[in-house]
Amino acid sequence: MKLFKDIRIYLIIILSILCILATVQFAISVLPIKILILVILVFAFLVTFFSALVYQRNKVFRYIGMLLLVVFIAIGGYGNYMLNKTMGVLNKIVSNDANTVRYSIITLNENVKDPDIDPSLHDLSAYGNESYGIVMVGNTANNSDVIKAIGEDAGQTPEYVTLRSIQEATEAFKNGDVKMLILNESLRSMFEEDLDAISTVVAEYSFEVVSKDIRTEAQVTEEPFIIYITGVDVYGDLSEQGRSDVNKIMMVDPIDKKIVLIDIPRDYYVPQTCQYDQEDKLTHTGFFGVDCTVSSIEEFMDIDINYYVKVNFSSLVDIVDALGGIDVYSDYTFDTHKAAAGYHFDEGWNHLSGMEALMFSRERYAFIDGDNQRIKNQTAVLKAIIDKVASPAIITNYMSFMDVMAQTIQTNLNEDEIYALIQMQLTDMASWDIESYALEGYGAILWSPAGNADLWVMQPDYNTVEEAKELIADFMNKNTDSLE
Repeated sequence: MKLFKDIRIYLIIILSILCILATVQFAISVLPIKILILVILVFAFLVTFFSALVYQRNKVFRYIGMLLLVVFIAIGGYGNYMLNKTMGVLNKIVSNDANTVRYSIITLNENVKDPDIDPSLHDLSAYGNESYGIVMVGNTANNSDVIKAIGEDAGQTPEYVTLRSIQEATEAFKNGDVKMLILNESLRSMFEEDLDAISTVVAEYSFEVVSKDIRTEAQVTEEPFIIYITGVDVYGDLSEQGRSDVNKIMMVDPIDKKIVLIDIPRDYYVPQTCQYDQEDKLTHTGFFGVDCTVSSIEEFMDIDINYYVKVNFSSLVDIVDALGGIDVYSDYTFDTHKAAAGYHFDEGWNHLSGMEALMFSRERYAFIDGDNQRIKNQTAVLKAIIDKVASPAIITNYMSFMDVMAQTIQTNLNEDEIYALIQMQLTDMASWDIESYALEGYGAILWSPAGNADLWVMQPDYNTVEEAKELIADFMNKNTDSLE
């Protein structure tokens, strides 16, 4: 009998500890005061109720109380685990503004000295006397660092030439004018040739780059603010740079619970702050970093962007798969082409896996309306993800969803701002009105400084640009009637 009593005491103590831990975590994180008080009262009631139940004289009540106590301890333990995981994810997605620039040292297959070379070992001793070419496109801040590293690993400072464009680099490499190409990996997709088929990576280097502070702080629960959503066309680590293929201005009004998305085509021909205000495709700003993308859009649209959210190809694939897939409505039946080749979608509803959602979002060649339809498809995928997250289905996918969130989203919103937004939503549980608007344009062949060639671009339709500026001004000044 004494053991039985001890077990009851231990179980009540365990339940009390779990309740205290949950209360403390809620208090320092996301719960508003009025809900926190309710939670404390519920916890206090549960502890009192179970304490009374397990000490009833009636043996049946005691056993029922013991069973319920064990069940609630299990629920409480899992709840604390989920709360800890959620808080950890929120902390991780807050960017430290550190990005990675990755370089590959490549040579044509016929020039490889050792076919079994491990690029991570940086063994360039056999290539010290070769001629090197370095591509001067995009973020070149670490070019001197990689040249120094090559010199140390090759045993001598290499002779190198600067290549001012992708076209020049392609010709010099294929013609043998340079035997070794120093390639910033974010530029690989700009080469028309399949470098993987004709060349071998003999060494790899990575450097951390700290981005500029581009935050413009706002009272996120008290005034309208703007988030820039950028989707980078690379797989893997979110810190790696690449072309900015998804570009959305998201205006948020926390008072009237309204969100307006303004989509900007990736090939929009706009002045770029990181290219001396020369006009180029918007997507090329991604080569220079998210700060270049944000500042270029700020100048072009004459706005102040408060925060950014960055995702990449892997982000979309992992998020959709973690949700168990999404249902997306397609306006057309189509097959994908080029980089997204091999996928088929039917007009109407399609259940998509992560990779299918990515290819659905990337395709443009199958449509007469090209990039405009791609933007519509991207918006459809975004809304489908939001619908899935907001649905009861998230319960069964919650842990897998949390597992990928920390690795798939980067933002310069800080922890306090994220917690404030969550507290606001938990307090009022309001629904949000979401609208979208897309900038338009027309195709043209114009000069690209990054490509050092005439490329297909989208000339802005400045009527839609001016209309978008008016929408933004009205929204930020709370004249939301003009959006209806």
